Amino acid sequence: LPGGDDEHYIIEVKNDGFLVPYEMKEKIFETFYRLKETEKISGTGIGLALSRSLTELHKGVLELAPPDGELNVFRLTLPVHPQEASKPLKSTETTI
Repeated sequence: LPGGDDEHYIIEVKNDGFLVPYEMKEKIFETFYRLKETEKISGTGIGLALSRSLTELHKGVLELAPPDGELNVFRLTLPVHPQEASKPLKSTETTI
């Protein structure tokens, strides 16, 4: 499968919004957390937390990958057959 293997789908989304500091890669998934730099932009801080919760319900992983230049990179990894997955996937995180 493109962007994955026989066991997983992998989708990467890149955006040009405010570049999230990589050291905040876990903090941004906390409910209601907002970066100080985005306080004047509308939002509630629940989108990423909800997305990660839904991903985990499907035994997948949603993570902030290392940036691509000035782009944020979010990686979603889902099992092809979640009903057969015995436990959630582990992060495929790489360090920079």
